[in-house]
Amino acid sequence: MGPDDQNPDNQEVYHRFRSVVGAVLLAFNPLSMRSLSHLLQDFNTPSDISTALDPLHSLLLVPEDVEDSIHVLHKSFPDFLMDSKRCQDTRFFVDPSVHHTEILFSCMHLMEERLKGRICDLDGHANISDANELSACRKEYIGEALGYACQFWTRHLMRSPSSGPGIEKVHKAIDKFFTTYLLFWIEVLIIMESLDTSVYSINDIQQWYDLVSVEILFAKMYIHLLFRGVLSASGLMTASVSSWDTLMQSATLLPSYITLPFPFALLPLGFTNTMPQNCNMGLR
Repeated sequence: MGPDDQNPDNQEVYHRFRSVVGAVLLAFNPLSMRSLSHLLQDFNTPSDISTALDPLHSLLLVPEDVEDSIHVLHKSFPDFLMDSKRCQDTRFFVDPSVHHTEILFSCMHLMEERLKGRICDLDGHANISDANELSACRKEYIGEALGYACQFWTRHLMRSPSSGPGIEKVHKAIDKFFTTYLLFWIEVLIIMESLDTSVYSINDIQQWYDLVSVEILFAKMYIHLLFRGVLSASGLMTASVSSWDTLMQSATLLPSYITLPFPFALLPLGFTNTMPQNCNMGLR
């Protein structure tokens, strides 16, 4: 590494390169330049993404249309770039655990910015079986980036480190998500006809907490009780009976008769009193 590489401006260029390439290589569903610019923090336009990918057109299929997905042309490329023994130049090495965490926070940041009640401005009599209306809603109000964040954020969580100094930050982000954006997230999954994703997401979160430490074992109990309490109070059980039954009957979830060994109440958090009324989405 030469002296120029120590320049802060150059270091920022390499950081942005790793952020974009890491997202392209680690995304669970191929994303477009426009979606990446919406998803990744500090990237405002598709041209920002294009600039970072300019040197890689022989290794990545980068379409001219910013709405089309980017694809890896050679499997050996991600294998090399994500192997520290093979890619020993730290300017280009993409550490999967680091970048899964970065994508996780990008997903959560985007959801915090975009999620809201009645995101598609549906009235109280909207019917989610109307395929044409739902398709238009998804395209206009949700889009690929937010849809990706809602569907895959917990899969990035599962591949984030389960130890180290960043754990507390992740824990706080998850806590904020469940105390503020849970119903809004469920609404998007319903509109995307992907409510089953919530079942796997809750299990992903539980598994991550299991990996982190037995000291926060009861955090998963908090999440499951919160999930059950908020959805029950809001009436969203009727949105997808099969998904709800699967979620509630899963062997990994807390039985309804479990009593926590410490004081627990939903009311001080404001869920059963305020959120359902604020999030009366009217989906049938």
